[in-house]
Amino acid sequence: MGIIKNRSFRREIIYLLLFALGGACSLLLEDTFPFLFLSYFIYIGIILMWMNDVRNKVVSRKTNLYFTLSGFCLIGLQLVRLCKYQLFAGFETATYLMYSVPADFVILTLFFMLMLSVSIGEPDDGKWLNKYHLIFIPVFIVSVVMWTNEIHHLFYIHAEDGTWHRNVFYFVYYVLVIFMISLALITFYRKCSVWPGKHYFWIPLSICAVLWGLIIMAMTLFRTVYMWYDLFVGVIIFATESCIAIGMIPTCSGYDMLFDRCSLAMELRDKNDVVYQNTSVELREQDENTLRHSMEIRGGSIVWNEDISQINELYESISKTLTSLKENRDIILAEKEMEKRSEEYTLKSAIYDDISKSVNRKIEIIREEIEGGKDLKKIMICGVYIKRKANLMLVAADKGEISAGELFLSVKDTLTYIDDDIDKKVVIKSKDLEARNFPAPYIMGLFDRYDKFLNDRYKDLTRIRITIDADDRPFLIMDIKAKGEDKRFVIH
Repeated sequence: MGIIKNRSFRREIIYLLLFALGGACSLLLEDTFPFLFLSYFIYIGIILMWMNDVRNKVVSRKTNLYFTLSGFCLIGLQLVRLCKYQLFAGFETATYLMYSVPADFVILTLFFMLMLSVSIGEPDDGKWLNKYHLIFIPVFIVSVVMWTNEIHHLFYIHAEDGTWHRNVFYFVYYVLVIFMISLALITFYRKCSVWPGKHYFWIPLSICAVLWGLIIMAMTLFRTVYMWYDLFVGVIIFATESCIAIGMIPTCSGYDMLFDRCSLAMELRDKNDVVYQNTSVELREQDENTLRHSMEIRGGSIVWNEDISQINELYESISKTLTSLKENRDIILAEKEMEKRSEEYTLKSAIYDDISKSVNRKIEIIREEIEGGKDLKKIMICGVYIKRKANLMLVAADKGEISAGELFLSVKDTLTYIDDDIDKKVVIKSKDLEARNFPAPYIMGLFDRYDKFLNDRYKDLTRIRITIDADDRPFLIMDIKAKGEDKRFVIH
């Protein structure tokens, strides 16, 4: 409601007075030569004033373009009227001038007004063509049919006695006109983003209804046909001005109210950077809590401050929070690292306990031999067993599997400490088998059985050849010579 209450209607009052003067010249003084062209000049002057006024108020290039095209059509309408009724009255040319009025200037003006309503709120850098431009096809068809009426008489039927009658395309033409007017008004209403504009939409509707009613009266009741030209210009100008007044068409006017009520620090400057208008809040230089923005507008620029103190406070608060979170993260990571090490220590302790339990018997044998028996070969075999068994258990704890290559190294290591006079050799079946992994219990069980076999026979051995092979699980082929006899054993 502030749009209506705070807007000056001085421009509309001037238009109304000029229209009244033009109408008086056209109706009362039409036969007086000095005033013959005065009404035409008045109306053309009104249209030019209106076009310039709109150009200074409307910011959208698309909307401005359609305003300009509509204004040129209205000027063309007045020029055709001048030629039809004064310059070429009574000539055959006047017939074609009569066709050009509705076929060109009226229907094109309404088409451009429809395109104007569609352009409201659309970006200037967007697509210029849209589905509404297809309406130009029936507009063009109707215009061509009207211009060629003397051939087919689809608009007017001329009788031999000089009378004429309306034909079917005359009504098609009016249906198209009503359709474009209705669609333009609906689009104006739908495009409006300001609630007071929609609330006062009855104003342009009333203007259109009153002026169109006067056009119908001028053409039918009073038979003053030429007056409808002026009324049609009035429909376009006063309807669009009312749409601007209620805010349905966005404009760059209304700065006084904006600057009076605005709480921002803002200045409006001309092209020479001279301050034209400013708000009550003083404009400050840019600092850590203030940003200065500027944007070029038609005829100058607008400069304003943006207070970012709250953003800086929020940033500082976020920075402190991030620092605190980083410290908490470091603490959590340290705690997790300690937990991880504790778990590793617990796991390794359990592994070492298992190793100790597994080789405890061998340690006792070594102790007994050192204290009493002093069988060095047995001591060395037990020592190698302890070393290799511990290694196998560590590999098993890490991977859960042991390769045949690890078994080969363990077996070969145990034979190293047997008497050098013994013919000894360890081979693995293939390179592929060497890299093949088996479940840890298979390998360690096989190694324990091999150790028992060796402990039972190491004193009698003169030759030992061991081949490592596997099917679904590994096994050892033992070719030995003991007490002069050759024997073969297979340990699974």
